[in-house]
Amino acid sequence: MHVYDHEGNPKPNIKVVLHVAAWEEDEYYSEVDYGYTNSNGFVFLQCCIVGAYNPVLDYMRAYVSNPPYTTIQATGDETTSGSVLFPEFWVVSDEDGNGIEDSWELPLAEKFCPYLILHAADQGVRPVPVEIMDRNGDGNLGWEDVLVRVYLGGYAQGEVTLDRILYYPVGNFTIEGWYSHRLLHQEAISARVDFDGDGFDDEGTNIYIIYPHYEWGNTIETIPTDWYNTWFDKIGIINTSPYLNGTTYAHFFKYGSEVVIQYYFFYPFNASHNRHEGDWEHINVVLNSQNPSTATIQRVEYYFHHKYMNCYTEGVDYYVVGGTHPKVYVAGHICTEYCGEGSHGSYPKAKSWRDIKGDVDEDVHGDGLHIDFDGYKNIIIIPEPDKVDDSSDLNWLIFKGLWGHILSHPSSFELSYSIGEFLLDELHFGDILQIDYPEDVGNVAPVGPSYQQPWDDIGSNSGQDVYP
Repeated sequence: MHVYDHEGNPKPNIKVVLHVAAWEEDEYYSEVDYGYTNSNGFVFLQCCIVGAYNPVLDYMRAYVSNPPYTTIQATGDETTSGSVLFPEFWVVSDEDGNGIEDSWELPLAEKFCPYLILHAADQGVRPVPVEIMDRNGDGNLGWEDVLVRVYLGGYAQGEVTLDRILYYPVGNFTIEGWYSHRLLHQEAISARVDFDGDGFDDEGTNIYIIYPHYEWGNTIETIPTDWYNTWFDKIGIINTSPYLNGTTYAHFFKYGSEVVIQYYFFYPFNASHNRHEGDWEHINVVLNSQNPSTATIQRVEYYFHHKYMNCYTEGVDYYVVGGTHPKVYVAGHICTEYCGEGSHGSYPKAKSWRDIKGDVDEDVHGDGLHIDFDGYKNIIIIPEPDKVDDSSDLNWLIFKGLWGHILSHPSSFELSYSIGEFLLDELHFGDILQIDYPEDVGNVAPVGPSYQQPWDDIGSNSGQDVYP
């Protein structure tokens, strides 16, 4: 048996297992042998069926069992009729378990990262690091930044920070663990709540319905004017940070023989026709190889308004910059009941796109800031949520709450939101309770990328509709 690395070099000290199973009449026999490859990447293994006179082979199978190494190709590794195997394995170091060599992920993400062209009327809003949602000023995004809308008997009782939810019973309860592993975007809990911050519960133990969420701007004015003002307040911070030209999050998975990079973009708000805080957008770049030196684009999948579009032919269906960076035209102007700018859908071309939502069109101008990710260090690899722990800087990836104010006011007019929010609570609270990880969110804030249906999937399996 031979084992090679992803470049074809012999791989020593890799554990290989041989498993032989056989029948003799109604007796079933199973034998296992294992060993480690030598400096030439070779190991010899054998199994003997003890106690059987004339066994009939069920199967003989060899495999690599040496985490974090994952087999990406194998030949001659199984038989149901022979007595000898000559298997060969090609393995990669794969701590995150996605079947892609870890040392190749960042070079691949950098080689194919998209070139974004923003929508000028969106006033410079661009993809930014999620830490821009930080509320307590420590520069990180974690449970300390979570707000919780608390309902009792169908009526909103107010917003509190997560540490004021006095969970009952209190045994083995930690805020960090609840934030990352237990807390849903909507949940009914038996709890005591400290509404006024004095360290004591105010109403005793009740069954509360809670909505944990991040928040952009202040909690009173949740209208586009406030969102843009908050953006301009924070732009000074952005302009002195390494994220000046935007941030993209790259997530890898394999689909058959294809390697897929999901590039996620986080915008703090969407001030378009369906206004909401928190806006996660993405495209898929599908490759024919995981080797950065040889990989080329098979197709690019563009996503917008619960739809996707497969683009196969560069220069016709979509465009690239520098030979490998797909252009993304960020939307756009759209009118339904309300008009707005900056839906942030990802399109392959600047033009008027027809019937993107029923009979509604969207104008993508391509007249704003150009963001060239090539050469910048603002590409962040995001793994599967189960590979992230509480102490990680990426623990926001396992937060199951909403990424903004629960329900934003649809109007863009200057007005106090308190009355409007009350009406929205009264009129729509029952509807919100029926929403389970909404895909086309309307005025409701979305959940994070790892809890949205397109995560880890190509367009045809993503739950989105193909366009046109």
